[in-house]
Amino acid sequence: MDKKRIITWVVLALSIGMTLLFISIVSIERVLSGRIPYEANPKKWEKIVTQRERLLALGARPVTFTTPDGIAIAGLLLERKQAKRIFVICHGFKHTKERMADLADIFPEDTLLLIDFRGQGESSGTKVCLGLQEHLDIIAACQYAKKHISDKLPLIGIGVSQGGAGVLRAAAYGAPFDVVISDSAPSDFKYTVATILQRGKKIPFPIGWLALTWYEYLMGCSYAVSDYRTYAHKITCPVLIMHDRKDHLINYCHAEKLYNALGSSCRQLWTVDNTWHGKMFKQIPTEYKQKIEDFIAKCVD
Repeated sequence: MDKKRIITWVVLALSIGMTLLFISIVSIERVLSGRIPYEANPKKWEKIVTQRERLLALGARPVTFTTPDGIAIAGLLLERKQAKRIFVICHGFKHTKERMADLADIFPEDTLLLIDFRGQGESSGTKVCLGLQEHLDIIAACQYAKKHISDKLPLIGIGVSQGGAGVLRAAAYGAPFDVVISDSAPSDFKYTVATILQRGKKIPFPIGWLALTWYEYLMGCSYAVSDYRTYAHKITCPVLIMHDRKDHLINYCHAEKLYNALGSSCRQLWTVDNTWHGKMFKQIPTEYKQKIEDFIAKCVD
C-alpha cells in the first residue's frame, strides 16, 4: 500500500472517529441535561405545577440544604402533626419531586420530605449524575430531617427507579435509614442508561456507549461505583425491593440481583405483573401502601 493511500485511510479514520465523538457528546448533553425548558414540554410543566400546588395546599413548604460537596438541594417538606414517621422521597431519572406527589395521599399521617436530585428540578448542578453522586443528595436530606424535623422518629427512604437505586446506595454509605423501600431500581446504571439511549432516544449502540464513556471521563468517576456489587452487601437496615416482572424499561432481573446481594437480615422482594415502570404507587396505591405498611410493621418495633 503506497504512502498516499495510507494517509487517506488515516484521515478517513480520524474523521469518522471525531464525528462519532461529536455525536456522542451532543447525545449525552441532550439526554443528561436535567432541566426541561417549558417550551420543550409544556404539558409536563403544567403537570408539575399542578402537583406542586396540590402539595402546597396540603401544607408543604420549600426547603433547601447543602450536600457534602456543595450542591444546593431543593425540597418540599410536608410536616404532619403527630407524625410517627419521616419519609424521604426520591424521584426517578429526569423527573422532579412534584412527580411523587401521590405519596402524600398514600401516607396522609406521615411527614414527607420530597427532594430534587442535583441537576434536576430546582436543585443546583447542571447534569444528571446517573447514580454516581445522587446518594450524597439523599444523605444530606437525611441529615436535614434529623436536625430540623426530628432525630427520634423512624426515617424511611422511598425511591423510584433512579431514586430506588439512590436510597440503596445512600443506606450503604451512611444514610441513617431505619427502612429502605426501593421501587423499580436499576442495579447497574451504565447498562440501564445505555438501554435508554438506544431504545428511548434511538441512538445507535456504538454512539451510546461512547457517550457514556465520555461522560464517565468528565465526571472523573467510574460507573463501577454504582454497580450493586460494590454497595449492596454493605446495607444492613431492612429493605423492601419492589418491581414489576414485566417492567418495560428496567428488567426484573435487576430486582433479583439487588435482593440477592443485600446484607440486610430483614429483606423482602415484592413483585407485581400489571404496572408500568415507576408507576406502581400511582396505579395500585392501596396495594402499594399495604405492602409497605406490613413490611415496616414486621421490621421496625
